Amino acid sequence: MLNVFKIYKRDLKNIIKNPVAIIIILALCALPALYAWPNIKACWDPYGNTKGIKVAVVNNDKGATVEGHSLTLGDEITDKLKNNDKIGWVFVDEKDAEYGLNHNKYYAYIMIPNNFSENISTLITSNPVKPELIYKVNEKANAISPKITDAGTKQLIKEITANFVDTVNSAIFQSFNTIGNKLNDNKENLINLKNAIISINDNMGNIESSIDKAHNGAIDLKDFLNKLEKNIPLVNDNIAKLQNAAESAHSLISQTQTNLNNMADSFKFKLEEIKTINEDVLSLVKNLKDLNTSSVESKEKINKILDGINLKLDEINSKATSSLNLLQTLQEKLPNNNVIKNQISTLKNIQSIIVKNKEKIKLIKETLASGQKVSSETLIFIENTIIDVQSKINEKVAYFESTTRPAINEISNNLIGATNNTEEILANAKTLVPKLQDLITLGKEGSESGINLTNKIKDILPTIKSALTNANEDLSKINDDDLNKLIDILLSNPDLMANYISNPVELKQDNIFHIPNYGSAMSPFYTILSLWVGVLLLCSLLKTEVNSFEDGYEPKPLEQYFGRFLTFVTITLIQALIVSIGDKYLLGTYVYDFKLFVLFSVYSSFIFTIIVYTLTSILGNVGKALSIVLLVLQVAGSGGTFPIQVTPEFFQKLQPFLPFTYAIGATREAVGGPVWSNITYDLSHLTIFGVVFLVLGILLKTPLSKPLEKINHKFKECGLAE
Repeated sequence: MLNVFKIYKRDLKNIIKNPVAIIIILALCALPALYAWPNIKACWDPYGNTKGIKVAVVNNDKGATVEGHSLTLGDEITDKLKNNDKIGWVFVDEKDAEYGLNHNKYYAYIMIPNNFSENISTLITSNPVKPELIYKVNEKANAISPKITDAGTKQLIKEITANFVDTVNSAIFQSFNTIGNKLNDNKENLINLKNAIISINDNMGNIESSIDKAHNGAIDLKDFLNKLEKNIPLVNDNIAKLQNAAESAHSLISQTQTNLNNMADSFKFKLEEIKTINEDVLSLVKNLKDLNTSSVESKEKINKILDGINLKLDEINSKATSSLNLLQTLQEKLPNNNVIKNQISTLKNIQSIIVKNKEKIKLIKETLASGQKVSSETLIFIENTIIDVQSKINEKVAYFESTTRPAINEISNNLIGATNNTEEILANAKTLVPKLQDLITLGKEGSESGINLTNKIKDILPTIKSALTNANEDLSKINDDDLNKLIDILLSNPDLMANYISNPVELKQDNIFHIPNYGSAMSPFYTILSLWVGVLLLCSLLKTEVNSFEDGYEPKPLEQYFGRFLTFVTITLIQALIVSIGDKYLLGTYVYDFKLFVLFSVYSSFIFTIIVYTLTSILGNVGKALSIVLLVLQVAGSGGTFPIQVTPEFFQKLQPFLPFTYAIGATREAVGGPVWSNITYDLSHLTIFGVVFLVLGILLKTPLSKPLEKINHKFKECGLAE
């Protein structure tokens, strides 16, 4: 043990006495920092500087008209992009875009076709045509830029879709507002009309009784006719008012029915979309059954198909959720409507099936990951449930035409029928008034004609009574609450309802262990990488062998091993302090717990020194080569940059056996915020690596020292070694 410290003390004295040695050692201490800091700074905020990525935009859209409103989505898109500095949008014609893309001037370009607005406006027709944006990308220019431009384009499409749906729905609900206001203004007249007809029908018995009494001489015929004649102008005036009210109600209710049918068509289109997506899912499931083998190639294809099924199921779920939200809004206004309840129940059932299928898909992925073959029962279960969903959607599309649409029209049809009957009754009543006046005149000319007059009146009354009875039966089905609920729905805020339907779900994002920039997030990886590089450079430039003492004593192999190790570890710990402290105070990286960050960097450097020094000490140049191989494997397989799950299977299996995995994990805890169970896990595994290589050094240094000396001597004889 004494000789170990003598070696260490001699090394320090030799360094201090030799100016060249001091310069080289200082350079070795600084080299890891010079490796880490430029890399961290270079990736400080790459996704915040994407405005430098040039993407050409070509607008050929000619516009369209929707519900009387001009729609020029091409101009709206370009205006929106001009105010968007996330990507460097450049607005050119098609010829310049093609030339710039081929000559690396633009990374990609987007073309808006001339029929873009026209096609998107067909969404509210019976034959919708899906619009297209032409997107071309130069994948040769850069590896990452296509991913960035692709993400920007997809976000653009989402915004276009949401804005169009919002615009169309806003126009529909604004027209509903107009109808609702007219109904609300005439609500009292409609209610009075209904009540007047019902009241007349209820008093028909009294009218008949009075005529019978007159006919039988119970009252004086002349007095009766005089009283009746005085009321003729009032009756005539009231009939005219009721006719005007009935005509107004008929027009308003017909307009309401038309708009409700437009809304129903939109709902049916959503069902058809779900049906189309579900057919795609069924096709993918059949492909999945055909590929169900245990080969690696099949597993990769199956995983891609499963990802595709998952995306389609999410899309079905999104469409179902949008439809479900609309139905639930209508249910609040019409809580006792069984047709709406039936549709809601079916959509919830479809969502439940989607959840079960996603769980099955997750199970299949876990089965494939474990190397097993997926059971045919599982695939059959998924296929049957998808077929079941398809069957339910087919039933609901048919059910929509046979039941849902009639249910939506039920209230308006009742009102229209009632107003039609009322108009007919009032028209007949109006023609009867002059006849009644004539009969009264005849009655006044002589009481002799009294019996004939009452007989004629009694002949007319059954016709009026029958018409009033039919109208009363129809109007009794409609109460004031039905009319109020219809008006409430039509008077809903158009902007609020349109926004709700186009964006039914808001995402609330909550970031835990927040790191403000990409450079800080990457500092654990580059810091740990530079520490390994620092140890590797140290072992490449400095010897692990020790010279004899001045008294001629040659240290034993283990004494050489530990004595020179103390020198190496002193330098590497200085390297770790320079890099970790410089990350914080020179670069300004974000660190949640700076003391832990420095401590973990120093400890990681200590473990790396044990590993690389041991390999070099017992294996010489072979050990240096192995250290380089380890470096390469750890850069790719430690999960320091991309999530390890997106790397090839080889690196996923290799990751738990790499020191970088745990060193980066521990320093990430210090940067983002420590979770002590994670820290304990990482440091314990990192310690295991140090213990294993330290034991290897103790066991192998002595037996391998002589063979290694001979190998190095032979290698030097070739004239290529130092």
